[in-house]
Amino acid sequence: MRTAFCGTTWFAVRVLESMLGGKYSPALVISPPPSRAGRGRSLTPTPVAEFAREGGMELLESADVNQGDVAAALAARSTDLVVVCAFGQLIGRELISSHRFLNVHPSLVPRWRGAAPIERALLAGDDETGVSVMELTEGLDDGPVLGVESVGMGSRETYATLADRLADSACAVVETVLAEISSGSAQASPQDESLVTYAEKIDPSERYLSPESSAVELDRRVRALGGRLGTYLMLGEGPEDRLGVVECVPVDRTSDASAAGRTGEVLGDGDDLLVICAEGLLRLIQVKPAGGRAMTVADYLRGRDAPLRVL
Repeated sequence: MRTAFCGTTWFAVRVLESMLGGKYSPALVISPPPSRAGRGRSLTPTPVAEFAREGGMELLESADVNQGDVAAALAARSTDLVVVCAFGQLIGRELISSHRFLNVHPSLVPRWRGAAPIERALLAGDDETGVSVMELTEGLDDGPVLGVESVGMGSRETYATLADRLADSACAVVETVLAEISSGSAQASPQDESLVTYAEKIDPSERYLSPESSAVELDRRVRALGGRLGTYLMLGEGPEDRLGVVECVPVDRTSDASAAGRTGEVLGDGDDLLVICAEGLLRLIQVKPAGGRAMTVADYLRGRDAPLRVL
């Protein structure tokens, strides 16, 4: 069975790497072309493209996978099946009808179909998530499922820790599904449309930590978004007043006698900063001042007074 691979991100790199050297090692890797990134806005290849090039793999960089060059490249290599993981491009009807595609998605579909399944599972406080491998269809992550592996979520799970474990699961599920397809034993199960939820792309406004929300909700937001996209409080109206929050923990308001005050006030107590939220308190552990590096709250407070209020 001759395979190809479509992917973009580091998550996809993990799956691609797991396929190399085995019976289903891809004959072609497809990834988007370089884009401008970083402070210098230099052209930067995708992680998958960089990995493929360094490994001497056949690489096709395409801004639109539905253009004829991709179909021709797949046909030229007599491709039986294409594995798609964290690719970021919609694959159209014509290409799907000419080749079989498998979609690797980090959620237990039909829950969290769409762009940000890992983040949405964390934001919702789910107890478990997982990886699904399904037939790729024209719909959004709605194809019949060929393989799945559940992953439990810890109470202090972050995007980084969860995504890392999901990548391991993705590698295992892809290997199993490919073997079952090759042997003719694969069985596809339709998704229950009554259970569908959608993982919408993260909006920039979701990075803001409003004290009008509960401390539990804000803690989930930091764990889901803080390490990768960045979450922040506003201690004033200017850009210099933005305080990034890298790590925090919710505290029951009734458990801290010093927490008398109004929603939005920030209490400084030695090496502690406590934000009074609509429900509970948010204890800040690691922060990132505007234009500065991440640091502990103790380092942040050294030489400055605790802010009085969060906007």
